[in-house]
Amino acid sequence: GTKPSFNKYIEPIWINNFYFPEFQKIINKYISLFCAKNKVKNINLLQRQVEKFKIQLDLNIIYENLEKIYSFEKKWDIILKNCKPKLVFLECYYGNESHYGLIASCKKLGIKVVDIQHGSSSDIMYTGWHSDNKIKQKYLPDYFWCWSKYDADLILHSRQGSKEFSPILGGNLWMNKQIKTGFKNTYNNALQLILNNDYEKIILVTLQHSIPISSILLNAINKSSKNWMWLIRFHPNDRIDPMYRPTYINEFKKYTNVEYDLTTKVDLYWLLSKVTTHITHYSAVACEAIGFNIPTILLGRDFEKIYEEYIDARIFYVSDNEQDIINLIRSKINLNDTDCNKYKNEFSDAVAKKCLNNLLR
Repeated sequence: GTKPSFNKYIEPIWINNFYFPEFQKIINKYISLFCAKNKVKNINLLQRQVEKFKIQLDLNIIYENLEKIYSFEKKWDIILKNCKPKLVFLECYYGNESHYGLIASCKKLGIKVVDIQHGSSSDIMYTGWHSDNKIKQKYLPDYFWCWSKYDADLILHSRQGSKEFSPILGGNLWMNKQIKTGFKNTYNNALQLILNNDYEKIILVTLQHSIPISSILLNAINKSSKNWMWLIRFHPNDRIDPMYRPTYINEFKKYTNVEYDLTTKVDLYWLLSKVTTHITHYSAVACEAIGFNIPTILLGRDFEKIYEEYIDARIFYVSDNEQDIINLIRSKINLNDTDCNKYKNEFSDAVAKKCLNNLLR
């Protein structure tokens, strides 16, 4: 198939390896070099547990993943021994064989690993680790670089007698860079020309991927005022499902007050400075929007548990029908400054430098 086009100005994100077939070639090479005679330790213990509790688990897939992780670990051993870093930063440590291998190599060489926040901190991958968990010895980062004091406190209070994977307040450095220096993005200028029309409301919708098309959203757009501009921002990874974006675009073409092409290409934080309301299923943009005093409406109740405290604080709202969405947008939701300060991302140089100095010590 054709290669996807990526906008260099869009915020950093790990792109699904589906688009990079060379990835599998590299994996196969290192498996043949390092894993041909390797035996996964304690696989028999896992086998016993699977049989005892009648768990539906494909051990062949687990073994294959462990082989990949081990091959990456050996590759990272070579790299790290040569460059000798004091710290290693990564984003989204879980679900990535290369990251697991990197962490294992760092642990072996005494190098601290820092996972940088990229979404909601209430995810089970970050909260609730306890002192009895043995996986921490090899595959958990040492620290979690948090965007806000709320995120750091939430994770700290969820720990059960464990100091592993410690939360640290470092702030959102990407937000820092965009707000303080900005980027020369011609798409911003093009979208601004559209927004120069006197719209009553400007609504940003950040879509996810791999979840059903939202009829609630489409019905809300259909029933809304023609003087409301709907800006739709597609997720970079939504091409995992090849019909996801085309299905939405086919619907959006019916309306003159919906824009999706430029909105997906412009700088996110520039965009947040232009809108009046944010709508999403569960995107982390909801957390980033707080710094711009922009309220978020969550589409449906499937993901509300991720943001329970934000909902209780009336910074986020949940709607499971189109009329609620329209009423909320029309009601001119105002966020409380005290609550915004509690939940918003830090992005000052001083906070980041203090955190980095503590890590280096």
